[in-house]
Amino acid sequence: MGGRHLAQGAGGDGGADVGAAGGAETPFPRRADLRAERGRRRSARRAPRRRPGPPRPGGAAVVVAALVVAVLGLSVLVGPRLLGALPDAREAAPLAGSTGGTGSTADGAGATAAGGASEAGAPSAVRAVQALLDERASALLARDRTGWMAAVGGDGGVADGARTALDAYRQRSAEVYERLAPVPLGSWSWEVTGSGPALADARAEQLPQGSWVARTTLVWAVAGAGDDPVRRQQDLTVVPAGAGWAVVDDRDGETVPDLWDLGDVDVVTTERAVVLGTADREALERTAEVTTPAAEGVDAVWGTSWPRRTVVEVPADQAQMAALLGRDDDAGLGQIAAVTTGELVGGQGATRGDHVVVNPRGFGQLAPVGQRVVLTHELTHVATRSGAVRAVPLWFSEGFADWVGYQGTGLSRQVVATDLLRQVRADGPPADLPTTADFDPERSRDIGPAYSGAWLAVDSLARRYGDDAVVELYRSASRDALPGAPAPATSATSAGQDGRDGQDDADAALDAALARLGTDRAGVVALWRAELVELAR
Repeated sequence: MGGRHLAQGAGGDGGADVGAAGGAETPFPRRADLRAERGRRRSARRAPRRRPGPPRPGGAAVVVAALVVAVLGLSVLVGPRLLGALPDAREAAPLAGSTGGTGSTADGAGATAAGGASEAGAPSAVRAVQALLDERASALLARDRTGWMAAVGGDGGVADGARTALDAYRQRSAEVYERLAPVPLGSWSWEVTGSGPALADARAEQLPQGSWVARTTLVWAVAGAGDDPVRRQQDLTVVPAGAGWAVVDDRDGETVPDLWDLGDVDVVTTERAVVLGTADREALERTAEVTTPAAEGVDAVWGTSWPRRTVVEVPADQAQMAALLGRDDDAGLGQIAAVTTGELVGGQGATRGDHVVVNPRGFGQLAPVGQRVVLTHELTHVATRSGAVRAVPLWFSEGFADWVGYQGTGLSRQVVATDLLRQVRADGPPADLPTTADFDPERSRDIGPAYSGAWLAVDSLARRYGDDAVVELYRSASRDALPGAPAPATSATSAGQDGRDGQDDADAALDAALARLGTDRAGVVALWRAELVELAR
């Protein structure tokens, strides 16, 4: 997830008040430096951390949720389910077309369909369903409700037991059409890639013979925001209808929802972002106010060669956030203030279509400075990924995003590193830099020290070699070709075919960039540990 996004507020050893603002006593995001007094005392619990994570590193390839999280801060690397291209957010292999049942396939080779027909996934059926969905997409963009609803199947041939599900899908389709009205869509389409899971026998008996589940990728973009579209997997149940097909459900396979599937959507547009949300208008406006200064903070460090506007999504609650990330529950998300999600486009962790998802609970508890740090962190992920051909090691990705996020806040190094310095004073400095597990809110009860440690590692490099050198180090590690290595994979389906591991490439690329800087990983660790000892005094 890269996101960090989310994150942390921090209390602290003094320094500016960047934490939460008013309200009932509840945990907040991130580290001590971003937290604020709530009444007379602070909550004993920590709330979301503002960064991205593995997914979190986050995760992504279209599927996210599995959250590979690249960075806890998580930048969610969306994986298979989000994009419909990978089997697991932690892998870069092509999705299997069938999840069992009666031999459905993803390559359009003509599998056995429900009821014994042989239409599922057959090239002719795929083309016909594609034509149906093309017409439906055109109707949406033209705001033609009749054309949009025409793709939904009628009651004919559907057994009584299936009519409740059909009525529910018909209602959802009508609601989605209305909820999309305020969204400034730039594009919307489906790509039918083959067949999804076979229908269960009982379900197949309720539908007309020849019905099957079409595996599709929904591709949408907001006008004027980002360079690449968002891609989501949708498994659509289709039934014969006259000479063609009709859609009767989207719940017989795996479908990752978007905001408009979860509730009414409102939109706030700023110079640097399009903020979409099911949260209340006030929450959207508060988030929107931070987007321009956050983006300008990224420009000041990284430059302006990245999307001028970013899509920022604000769900109504943490459960909706989990759904948007393709997760079954919200475990660990209480430590996340926001995440950056995107589609994995190769085996080396590069992403496209990145946008930010805010945790309304954690983000809302942060003071204005904390919110700016969080969004600057997330937008740094968007900027750095926009031209990357590979991911960088998680500690460097999260540390760099935090380093940019804290620029200009006036917070001392002791305050920013508070979470980790407490541990150092008690147990001494860690032997090594934070690992991927340290950033994962599902595996670590407190991801604050990992973010603090990653930030300090990057800050220490900047103090030793200069800010420009650190920016160039990141560009080189994420973009330069590795000596003797093949060109980076350009799609999820080509990932891993050369036998190379994305993490190995990330480490090797950073090692090569560090060598050009005149140091190595051991040198970074030594510098970092010395800084920790000094600051902990």
